[in-house]
Amino acid sequence: MRNFVLPNFMSFVSFTGFIKTTPKPLFSALFIACFSADFSHAAPLPDAPSQATAQTAQTQTMLTQTTLTIDEAIARSMEHYPLHKNKALLEKALSLNLTKLNLAYAPHLRLSGKATYQSDVTRFPGQIAQLAEANGFKGLPRDQYQIMLEISQPLIDSGITRANKKMMRASHHSAQASLETDLYRVRESVINAYFNALLSQEQIKQVDNHLSELSKNRQSAFVRYQNGVLLQSDVDKIDMEILKARRDKEYLQAQNLIALHTLSALSGLDKARDAESKNMDSSAGDADSKQNIDSSQNAESSNFENPQANALLLQTPQIPRDVPKYLLEIANIPNAKNPLDSSDAKKLSAQIDENLERFDFALRPEVQYFAHKNSEIKAQKSLELTKSLPYIDLFAQGGYANPSLNILENKFKPYYIAGARISWDFSNLYSKRQQNELYKTQALQLQSQKDEFLLNARIKLSSEIKSASALHAQMQESQKIIDLQEKILASSKSRFQNGTLSANDLLTDINKLNALQLEYNYQRIELIMQIYKIKQSLNLYAPSLDTLGSSATSTAESN
Repeated sequence: MRNFVLPNFMSFVSFTGFIKTTPKPLFSALFIACFSADFSHAAPLPDAPSQATAQTAQTQTMLTQTTLTIDEAIARSMEHYPLHKNKALLEKALSLNLTKLNLAYAPHLRLSGKATYQSDVTRFPGQIAQLAEANGFKGLPRDQYQIMLEISQPLIDSGITRANKKMMRASHHSAQASLETDLYRVRESVINAYFNALLSQEQIKQVDNHLSELSKNRQSAFVRYQNGVLLQSDVDKIDMEILKARRDKEYLQAQNLIALHTLSALSGLDKARDAESKNMDSSAGDADSKQNIDSSQNAESSNFENPQANALLLQTPQIPRDVPKYLLEIANIPNAKNPLDSSDAKKLSAQIDENLERFDFALRPEVQYFAHKNSEIKAQKSLELTKSLPYIDLFAQGGYANPSLNILENKFKPYYIAGARISWDFSNLYSKRQQNELYKTQALQLQSQKDEFLLNARIKLSSEIKSASALHAQMQESQKIIDLQEKILASSKSRFQNGTLSANDLLTDINKLNALQLEYNYQRIELIMQIYKIKQSLNLYAPSLDTLGSSATSTAESN
């Protein structure tokens, strides 16, 4: 039995005597009043915000939130991620290299000089030497000096410059495809971060709904407790579930804040906000700036305590109306062996695997990388071949030497030579066979890497399509279970109001519905994520690499 407090005037009278002298109807009325007064001491759950306060806080939070879609997040990450700057740098490097190669057709200017001492020099034989000495010729000096300026104009370089340009373009496309592969992985990170944040966001909404349901039942239980129908322990059990739900919400908010921070960093939203904050600080005066900084720090502190404030509000993508048809259209690729039929799940799974055997993932940057790398190997092979061909040019030399062209004259004199020349280096032919074997080995290694990539990509895409199909089927079944559980809960509420159901059984049904709704939300978000992973596997977000760098490619072609 519960303890209760008697009214103050009862302290002046013996309780036993009061019972004997007081009429029974009056005593019963006083006893009920005292007993009811005792129940009035049961206060609501502490720290429970009122509905008006919660609605006001929610309104203020919504005013400071920024809505972001998955496509916007992906687009922003491609623009603001540091690697994106390398695109322009690669184009600039290609243009500079092609310009440099074009200078191979320009006249070449070369300045050279030498000073030598020889162990012997050319001498006249026999009597000619004596005759030369009689005429004052003392012989050639052993120390000789020469300075020369040569200008040459290439005529035929046997395609060396053209092969170098081809090699440069192939290397550029390989580097560009490698960069796109890195950015492709960034998109994967953005998708994962977005849906992790979206899942926690949806779970927070479900916990709010769960709290609302618990609060309503708590109010009903508290009224019945005041009327003496329920015990305090029944209300305490509901209060305990409310505290658990609040605890879960705080954990989800922390997880959501972490995921949103990752997403903001990848998409560049954190830099945009920092820039806006700096602009606001720089526009204010010194005193105002200090005040703004303090308020900004306080805001950041409050944002950490309340992750929903000033946070991103992620928009949930729409699920295709006909998910099976959508997945079949993806899996029913061109040149497929068999058209897909969704009537038999096992047969459908086998047909998906069979059709994907021919899928080449042409839009994936990895495939583009393998193609450009193969072109680079061929360009290297062509370049090596041109090094074994002759080189022809025109030249003109002008110099100042002792002796000059007339070696019989021992003094410094200017001279010039003009003509055409041919040079042919046969040393590359010695290692031609080994070099060809090396290129063949490189091509085989590249093909094995491509085959490995295609195998893993097909397995991954097949798994994603099947997972999405299974999740859609699970969602349909989960919705049916939720509908039944909602009916059960409605019946349980009615029985609880009528006093034929305990608080434990009611909480069990409420928690079951909450768990089912959480599971349904997880399946829904997971299905959407699988659909976007399928798009990512097909690389439907980025244009073909053939269209990238068109300006540099046009420059290359013109050069």
